[in-house]
Amino acid sequence: MLSCPAMHDEPEPPPNDPNSLVSSLEKVGWYLTLDDRGQPVSLGSGTRHLFAARVFLTVFCLIWTGICVALRYGDGGPFLGGLFTFFAVLLWAALIGTFRTSAVEFNDTGMTAISRLGPFWSSRQTLEKRQIVLFEAVQSGTAGNTRYFRLKADTIFNRKYDVARDIAGEELARRFASFLSAWAKA
Repeated sequence: MLSCPAMHDEPEPPPNDPNSLVSSLEKVGWYLTLDDRGQPVSLGSGTRHLFAARVFLTVFCLIWTGICVALRYGDGGPFLGGLFTFFAVLLWAALIGTFRTSAVEFNDTGMTAISRLGPFWSSRQTLEKRQIVLFEAVQSGTAGNTRYFRLKADTIFNRKYDVARDIAGEELARRFASFLSAWAKA
C-alpha cells in the first residue's frame, strides 16, 4: 500500500498559537520569550536582525567613500567631490542606523520599550496596560518582494509608540499585533 509522507506529518499549529508566533519571529531575527501561561516576558532583536543590510551597506559605503576621496583629490573638482561626499555622509548615517537595537520587557501591569544605538544613546518608554488601546502593524518599507512593518502601541493619549520595527511580512506583523492586543486586554 502506498502512503504519502505528508499525510503522516504533524498538523500545522493554529495561527494564534503563541509557540508558532515565537518560531516565526525567530526566523526574521526577533526573539520573543513567553512565560508558563503563554504571556510575553521579553522581546528583542537579535544579532541576525538586518545582517544582510549591514553587510551590503558596509561594502557600498567603503566603495562610495573611496570614490569620494578619488574625486576630492583627483580631477573631480570641488562641486562633484562635495556632492558625492554629502551622499557618503547620508549612507554612513543609514549604516549606523542599522545597528539600533530594540528590546521590550513585559509584566502583568505593562511594558517597557528600550531602544539603543550603541553605548551612547538610548530611550525608554514605559506604558501601563490600561494606557494601551491596541497594537497595530504599520508598513514601514519594502525591499524586493518583502514588505517590512513596524509594530506600534496606540495609547489613550492619542500617541503611538514603536514597539518593534522591521518585521518582515504582513501576516506575521498582524498576528503579532493581535497577540499583543490580547495581552493588553488580559
